[in-house]
Amino acid sequence: MSRWTQIYRIGHDILVPTTVNDSPSSLFLLDTGAFDNVVAMRAGQQAAKVKSSFGMKIAGLSGDVKKVYHAKVTLRFGHLQQSNVDTITLDLSKISHQTGTEISGLLGFTMLQMLDLKLDYRDGLVNLEFDPKRVQRLLKP
Repeated sequence: MSRWTQIYRIGHDILVPTTVNDSPSSLFLLDTGAFDNVVAMRAGQQAAKVKSSFGMKIAGLSGDVKKVYHAKVTLRFGHLQQSNVDTITLDLSKISHQTGTEISGLLGFTMLQMLDLKLDYRDGLVNLEFDPKRVQRLLKP
């Protein structure tokens, strides 16, 4: 289990240490309900140039998001890296407030569906393995 990563649980939330570009590690929420990865505005501004996404609309359980931004970032979590991806950047302060800790982003379904994810709740560990066969199945018409 040497390649497994320490996770943190708050209620039903699973938080994974993640770096955005070369910033210090911060906590990202594993969120299968989020369509794609999201970086919190604060983390995005510290790590990259954040640009407005005019015309992009995002709606969630809490309603429509008024201000949507994006930034080119490299995310590192576990022993994986997703490089130079144009990532949605939003204000996640409401989620941080509800959780009781700073949430710097969401690891969403588009990326998570490409991984084999194993959780060890007892020891607070996760193993994330990229599965190229799964990606090939996803790309087939």
